[in-house]
Amino acid sequence: MTLFIKFFDQHSKINMQQKVVSSFTTYNLALYYMMSSPLEDSPLLESFVKGDDSYRNSMFKLIPYISEKRNPPIKKVIQSGVVPRFVEFLARDDYPQLQFEAAWALTNIASGTSKNTKVVIDYGSVPIFIKLLSSPSDNVREQAVWGLGNIASDSPKYRDLVLGHGALVSLLPQFNEHVKLSMLRNATWTLSNFCRGKPQPQFEQTKASLPTLARLIHSNDEIVLTDTCWALSYLSNGTNYKIQDVSEDGVCPRLVELLL
Repeated sequence: MTLFIKFFDQHSKINMQQKVVSSFTTYNLALYYMMSSPLEDSPLLESFVKGDDSYRNSMFKLIPYISEKRNPPIKKVIQSGVVPRFVEFLARDDYPQLQFEAAWALTNIASGTSKNTKVVIDYGSVPIFIKLLSSPSDNVREQAVWGLGNIASDSPKYRDLVLGHGALVSLLPQFNEHVKLSMLRNATWTLSNFCRGKPQPQFEQTKASLPTLARLIHSNDEIVLTDTCWALSYLSNGTNYKIQDVSEDGVCPRLVELLL
């Protein structure tokens, strides 16, 4: 069995680490980020990345690998040339498990430097990530939320690129009555990243989030509340008409309540 751990704060990207708590672990593309050797030096992994679906199906749960590195060698991953292959996997609607693995791998790459994030963007991942927000797989949707959150948090330029592809419209339906707590937290974090940064995003691109934030501000979860408050502070930072739009959604009484 494996334990997935997410390290993040309000002003950082998400970098997912994996700890192995038994001698066997579910095989994952992200294991490559915890290896110091080239892809070609690991025949099983190379076959998984370059091979066919039948091979991948047989290998998903069979490879034991124990490693605990907190700083995945993203540069080596990019230099190996596997990123476009991961983006191809991301588009495999017939293979949700592979989509999840690829999304995890790309999210880790996007957690690096701006140059690393640019590589993920340049191979066309953003519109595919957005499309995956409509996936029938809960895991795939949540991983796509993480990926978009990492990309948007890198810089105002990439935030605007993500918004320009219509990511907010696809993100908002994730906030429904059936949402899992983990997804709710991650989606709120990503939403706050859509609103963050200077220069600020165009208010017309983000104001559609106000009704959702007005509901989230009544959450009982501290993490959701924190990111909701950050998002509201970003949206209300500016002209009077922004402040008016934010206040008209009825968030002020709840904000005052949270101060007490």
